[in-house]
Amino acid sequence: MNLADLKRYIYANKHLPDMPTEKEVLEDNGIEIGQMQLLLLKKIEEQTLYILNLQTQIDALRKQLETLEKK
Repeated sequence: MNLADLKRYIYANKHLPDMPTEKEVLEDNGIEIGQMQLLLLKKIEEQTLYILNLQTQIDALRKQLETLEKK
């Protein structure tokens, strides 16, 4: 999911995709720790991919800027 879609999802649903809502957790009397660990690990991996993508974009912009400054 791209960042714009993620932002829309969070604003619309008030939680991250694939994460249980507060209501779901309360209705189920909590959440299994192992299940939550897996969900959190998935979110960390997604964030890492977003960060790597953003760094790639930053590097490309820096290269463009350096090229323009040399002209």
